[in-house]
Amino acid sequence: MSSEISYTPSFVAFLDILGFSALIDRASESDKAVTTIMNLTEALEHAKEKIESGWSWEEDKLSVRMFSDCVYVSVPARIKNFDAFFQVLALV
Repeated sequence: MSSEISYTPSFVAFLDILGFSALIDRASESDKAVTTIMNLTEALEHAKEKIESGWSWEEDKLSVRMFSDCVYVSVPARIKNFDAFFQVLALV
C-alpha cells in the first residue's frame, strides 16, 4: 500500500519562550507551575483569536501551535500572505 505525502511550501516561524524552564522551576508548588502554563496558553489563544479576526487569509489558513516552550506559526508561502505573516509574528 502506497501513501502519498504532500508538501506545501510555507512561511514558518518557531518562537521560543525564553525563560520558560526558569518560570516553571521558580514555581515551587505544582499549582503555581500549572497556573503559569495556563496563563501562557491563554495569552497565546488570545493572540491567535486576534490574528484570525484581524486578517483575511482568503484561501489559506494560518496555523498557530504551541508545544513545550515553542510556538509554531505557519501559512502557505504565497506572496499575498507575506506581509500579514510578519505582522502576525510581530503581534505574537
